[in-house]
Amino acid sequence: MARKRQEVSVANAILLVLLFGVLVFSSYSIFSMYQAFDKGPPPLPAVELTLITVDGCEACLDVKQVQGVLSQVAVNVSRTTVVPHTEAAELVAKHALKRLPAAIITGEVANLTLENFESRDNALVFDAPPAPYFDPVTQVLKGRISATIISDKTCPACSNVSAIVSNLKQRNVWISSSRSLDAGSSDAKKLVDKYKIVKLPTVIFSEEAGEYEIFQKFWSQLGTTEADGSLVLRQVDPPFKDVKSGGVKGLVAMTYVVDASCANCTAPGLFKEIFQSNLGMAVVNEKSVDVSSTDGKRLLKLYGIGLVPTVVLSKDAKDYASFEEVWKQVGTQENDGVYVFRNLGLIDGFTYKNLTSKEVVVASQEE
Repeated sequence: MARKRQEVSVANAILLVLLFGVLVFSSYSIFSMYQAFDKGPPPLPAVELTLITVDGCEACLDVKQVQGVLSQVAVNVSRTTVVPHTEAAELVAKHALKRLPAAIITGEVANLTLENFESRDNALVFDAPPAPYFDPVTQVLKGRISATIISDKTCPACSNVSAIVSNLKQRNVWISSSRSLDAGSSDAKKLVDKYKIVKLPTVIFSEEAGEYEIFQKFWSQLGTTEADGSLVLRQVDPPFKDVKSGGVKGLVAMTYVVDASCANCTAPGLFKEIFQSNLGMAVVNEKSVDVSSTDGKRLLKLYGIGLVPTVVLSKDAKDYASFEEVWKQVGTQENDGVYVFRNLGLIDGFTYKNLTSKEVVVASQEE
């Protein structure tokens, strides 16, 4: 009996050894298969970056920004080379570069796509920087603008076009030189005559301004492009000097017609705030007349005014862009050229008096 138990124990031991061997072999096989199929992530495409810069053009695009872009892309940039434009003739010819600065990516680029880059000659090429840029064909730096401001010192109230130049600079438009001329100077008179300028102040930009997208998109609404390529500002905000008459246009007088007995009526100064904030209107003279006064009664009769407070604007208001189109919705133009505000109900919350019914009304735009 003891011998049988011993034989069973030996058999069990042998079985355990065999099972262990099978488990070890199976684990090894599975691990080997896993290694065979899971080789880890594929290596990143290896590329080289060449940056062509433009010496002496601080306003040109900083093409080194491409390095930051590539750092966000699954590529391995093995080398970066910076080449000044004066030493880039071979690269320009090989890749048919149209503008500098430029960036060229070579290497494993077959399956690589980048915004603003073109596939060209087994490389990805960026050669479309905004102005200013260097033209490798003409060897000329494009987008370097000169500006000439013509103003009239006899019109201190006239609009300030120098703000336009400052604004363009803030938008990365390279105005390399600017000069200011008084309308009375001989140089200014020659330019006014040459370009048939009828409003002052104005600004004249050199032909290079046409290289910028902002001019390409909007200049047709603001001015003209002359035969010599110069760009002349024509749409001048009032107040401005009329060259032909010598007078100043856009200086508006406002006469408020009020009823002192209406304590809850809105203060008429709101009209001035509305026109100044929305149209930039220059109000040079304002006065109030009561409906009970001689002037007030005259205006009520002359213009058929029935709602107060209201405002009468001098005919200079028409010099403001889009004024007359807007005015059709709110008032009338009288035979003597002045403008009378009629539709007081359009001003939400405005309190006014109906002189016929004596009713005080609070305007509301809520339906």
